[in-house]
Amino acid sequence: MMDVKKLPLASFGLSVISGLFLFYGQLVVGLFFIALWALLDVFYLVNLRKRNFVTRFEDFLSTTVNTGSSLVLLLGLIFGGFVTGELGLLAVVGVFLVHYTEIQCAAIGLNRSGIERPFKIGFLVFVLVMGVLEVSVGLTFFGFGFVWWGVLVISIVSILISVFLAFTMYFKLSGRKIEDNSL
Repeated sequence: MMDVKKLPLASFGLSVISGLFLFYGQLVVGLFFIALWALLDVFYLVNLRKRNFVTRFEDFLSTTVNTGSSLVLLLGLIFGGFVTGELGLLAVVGVFLVHYTEIQCAAIGLNRSGIERPFKIGFLVFVLVMGVLEVSVGLTFFGFGFVWWGVLVISIVSILISVFLAFTMYFKLSGRKIEDNSL
C-alpha cells in the first residue's frame, strides 16, 4: 500500500502524463489521466479528513505540488491548442491567486479557508466534463470548443474566489466583521 504522504507526488506524476498527452493533442487519453488524477486527489482528501492532522511538510508538499500540477495541466491545454494563450494566462493567474491567498492565509497565522483542495478537484472535474463534451458532441460556440469555455469559467471563478479570500483576510486582520456596516 502506498504511503499517504506520497500521494501528492503520484498526483503530480499523473498531471505530467495528462499534460503531455494534451500537449500532443490527445484529448481522450489526457482526459483519462485527468480522471485518474481527480480520483487520486479525492482519495487523498478523504485520507486527510480521516487523519485530522497534517504536518507542516505534508501541507507544504501538497500545496506546492497542487500549484505545479495545475500549471502543468494548463500548459498542456495551452500548447496543445485547446486554449488560446491569452485565456491560458488568465487561467494561470486565477489558479495561482487561489493558491497564493491560501498560502498567505497560513503564513500570517489565520485559519485557512480550506477551499484550495476542493477548488482543484472541481477544476479537474470541470475540465474533464468539458473535455468529454467536446469529444462527444464536437460543437463549437463562437469558434471555441467546450474546453475553451470551461477554462474561461474556471479562470473567472478562480479570480473571484481569490478576491473573496483576500477580502476575508483583510477583514480578519483589521478586526472588522464582514457584516459590519461601518465600512
